[in-house]
Amino acid sequence: MPEQVPDVDDLSRHLFAPSMGALGSELIWQNVFMFRTEHNCCESLAWRKYAPSIADVHNLGCSKQRNDRAAGRNSTYFGALTGNAGNVRNLRSKNGGRFEILHAPDEGIHHVHITFQNVERLTKSDKTELKVLIRGQFAARSEHQCADIPDSSAHANP
Repeated sequence: MPEQVPDVDDLSRHLFAPSMGALGSELIWQNVFMFRTEHNCCESLAWRKYAPSIADVHNLGCSKQRNDRAAGRNSTYFGALTGNAGNVRNLRSKNGGRFEILHAPDEGIHHVHITFQNVERLTKSDKTELKVLIRGQFAARSEHQCADIPDSSAHANP
């Protein structure tokens, strides 16, 4: 059953190469928080209530990497960014656009979605502004290399 995510709780965004950058390189920020229409304009994050340590977050990232590769997708987990739920909820575009955070336990107890609130009312400008604003709410990357790969630098940016 979905729970309310309190403002005081933290969330972590897993990072995957090659689409979001690579270990030791700059992030491709526009790909970290895309809010693509085909994914219902939501991004998935780990709720730190259920993944309290960064090691727990990294374990989830390594698990997704294994699942992606088993499905034939080129995916290398290389770390996570952490931000605060309340800070994300408090972001506003000039026209009042904002985010909402929804627990999505059917995808794993730790799973939350960040999505645009009232997306049908937002302009392209609102969405772009919010995508830029959210970047400032996530701390420096906690880098990671999963044990089952020899070197993630093979996925460096072109």
